[in-house]
Amino acid sequence: MTSPYSGSRDHDGYNHYSQQPYSGGKPGNFSEPSAAGGIDAVSIFGDSFRYFGRNWAQWLFAPLVQMVVLFVAYLIIAVVFAAGGGSISIEAATEGAALDGSLGVLGLLLLALAVVALLIVCLWATAIWCQAANKQVNGHDLMFGDFFTFKGMGGIMLAYLVTSVVIGIGFVLLVIPGLFALFFWWWVPAVKAARPDLGLGACFKLSTEIAKRNIGTTLLVGIALIILHMALGSTVVGFVVLPGLMALAPILFVRRNLGMRG
Repeated sequence: MTSPYSGSRDHDGYNHYSQQPYSGGKPGNFSEPSAAGGIDAVSIFGDSFRYFGRNWAQWLFAPLVQMVVLFVAYLIIAVVFAAGGGSISIEAATEGAALDGSLGVLGLLLLALAVVALLIVCLWATAIWCQAANKQVNGHDLMFGDFFTFKGMGGIMLAYLVTSVVIGIGFVLLVIPGLFALFFWWWVPAVKAARPDLGLGACFKLSTEIAKRNIGTTLLVGIALIILHMALGSTVVGFVVLPGLMALAPILFVRRNLGMRG
């Protein structure tokens, strides 16, 4: 039997996997892709909840600690902003305004560094959820240490950053390009987590192929993720549960499209 992990390499350097749809099965148990099956949104979200339940303590408390870190970082930014704002004065001048003293410049620099630090922590937390989800779907139990590591984070963090910027620019310029970018490239970080050997360009290409191959399911999964985020993000309990489900569903969708375990 041909392994679903095998495939021919193209000039981009990554494998083209067997593209038969996932046949279903219990989460955590590998099933050979089957043309008779199908990748459907119901099974993806159902299995996401099951995976979450298997390691519920890790998915609940580890992201909660990360959120506390993010909150502390936010407070630091607020303090720095207040301190920087107090040290800046604008003097009226005949040709404009000027910053009064070096403290104002220092305050702005500290504020910029704090904002960058907060962005890095946010990217790290989001990327680590994605990596943890991929580890669990690949058949491993999660440990709390899996949520506080920097190993392998750089590629996924970069994927999240570039994807967010591209999609954001699409929405800022015109809404339609943003929707197309969201449809085709939302899955880039999950592709990078599932296939860390791929370069960023290859991840974008593979994400596009996945979306094009399953247009209906891609729309359903994407819309369901948006609704899930809006529903759970509005409550305290839901906000704590949200990281696990928002990471597990895309990972399952991508891995099943690639014929990988899931």
